[in-house]
Amino acid sequence: MIRCGKHPRVLFEVISPSELRNWTERDARRRDLQAVEGAQEIVELYQSECACHHYRRLPDDTWSFDALGGADALLQLSSVGLAIPLSEIYAFADLPESGARADEAGGAIA
Repeated sequence: MIRCGKHPRVLFEVISPSELRNWTERDARRRDLQAVEGAQEIVELYQSECACHHYRRLPDDTWSFDALGGADALLQLSSVGLAIPLSEIYAFADLPESGARADEAGGAIA
């Protein structure tokens, strides 16, 4: 979490391969995070590959969505003025070999 003042500004969640199969639960959890006072951005980091989903609150209180993937992708956290490559976030993660994908049972996304 990144906190500015007394409220969280950016919330992070690590998504395991098994959680990818349960969309309803993940969507409910995301709605709960979107309701957190002060939350401007939510980042779902994937445990099995260098990828994330980035949700950003818009001025009209709706949320935008971006899917990022690959070590060269740049995560732009505009609410805190930070841009960070996914390679830095995953620098110490033990990921499968490059090009390897989890099988369908693991639920990894492309």
